[in-house]
Amino acid sequence: MKSRVKFLATGAVLLTLLSALPAAAATVTDNVGITGATGLITFDEFVLAIGTPITDQYAALGATFSPGMCFDPQPIFFPTASLGNYGCGGILGDPGVNNSIRFNQAVSAAAVALQSEQEGTTFTALLGGVVVDFFTVETNSSFWEDPDLTHASDFYGFTGIVFDELRIENASQMYLIDNLQFKTINGVPEPATLVLAASALAALGMRRRRSLAQH
Repeated sequence: MKSRVKFLATGAVLLTLLSALPAAAATVTDNVGITGATGLITFDEFVLAIGTPITDQYAALGATFSPGMCFDPQPIFFPTASLGNYGCGGILGDPGVNNSIRFNQAVSAAAVALQSEQEGTTFTALLGGVVVDFFTVETNSSFWEDPDLTHASDFYGFTGIVFDELRIENASQMYLIDNLQFKTINGVPEPATLVLAASALAALGMRRRRSLAQH
């Protein structure tokens, strides 16, 4: 009886989660970004010294950033303030570091404007550290050969899935980001709880099948 109650409770949590999602999952690769965003970080909200490492300075606005991103306004690439992964005291970013944007709570959509050196960029959505989805796309043109605002509104991200982290990996390790958009899911438990709930549901389902098989 107790197992059945836990099974139903866990299922209710997952149904709540699924009901909050759009009908279909999709990647974002356009110059608009997501619709219905509940959060936006333009990086103009605070005046910081150029080269300041960015971690939790924007936490009150809904997101934190892994070490490796720095405050790096570059008007020739973005008209507003931006973050760069190569302005942290050196020319190039750390080739062993994949920079992440971590949201304060689970989101159903998120996208960020990005310009990079002429290489492909991989965007990965994770929930509780577990990969949910990813894609790789050619992102813009060379910083050195074509520095302009042509791609200042190119957004990349995901919609229609649940995640709490957006990881960015660029082959050249040289890129800038701006205008982070995201849509939070109201009334949904913390990401870690969701992962545990999904695992518990699977485990309970397997145990229930074994119990039925024995009878």
